[in-house]
Amino acid sequence: MAGQGLPGGQKTPPNINSLAAQGIQGAGMGTAKGLGYNPLSVNANQLSSTNLNPYMNPYTDQVIKANEADILRGAQMGLDHLGSEASMAGAYGGSRHGVAMGEMGRGVASELAQSSAGLRQAGYGNAQQAALQDIGNNLQGQMANQQADLSGQGQRLGAASQLANISNLGFGMGQQVNQNLAQQGAMQ
Repeated sequence: MAGQGLPGGQKTPPNINSLAAQGIQGAGMGTAKGLGYNPLSVNANQLSSTNLNPYMNPYTDQVIKANEADILRGAQMGLDHLGSEASMAGAYGGSRHGVAMGEMGRGVASELAQSSAGLRQAGYGNAQQAALQDIGNNLQGQMANQQADLSGQGQRLGAASQLANISNLGFGMGQQVNQNLAQQGAMQ
């Protein structure tokens, strides 16, 4: 019986030219799809638009208050010492005593301001560095994703090219089969 023994229970052999044409069409569609490809965009964040609050140390105010308490405790000890010296000199409550207390108070206020500002500046600088680290990590991640996307697109285009090559090979085989059949028919 004709057609027996073909793969998949087919009654007639597949038309190699039709299969080649389908492969070429598929390769062309895959290539055309690749022409419209847009890579993933990479958007670097900016420090100027970053909210630094999540990066700030939540204990900054407690550290500053403890530092202020230490400074004030030292100032109180200094005032006590100044008062005892003034008492021993018989000048307690006098104008010299008042001037000395005023100078000490001005020095303490200046030290408090400088210390607090320095601690806040250090905290802000640390927050900026942490934010910049996150911005850099985010940028590296986006670039890695973009590279993976570009690589995947290259693989898809390579597969379309391979399909086109196989289809062209099939087309050539179909042409050879047709020529062989034509020669065999001419000989008969």
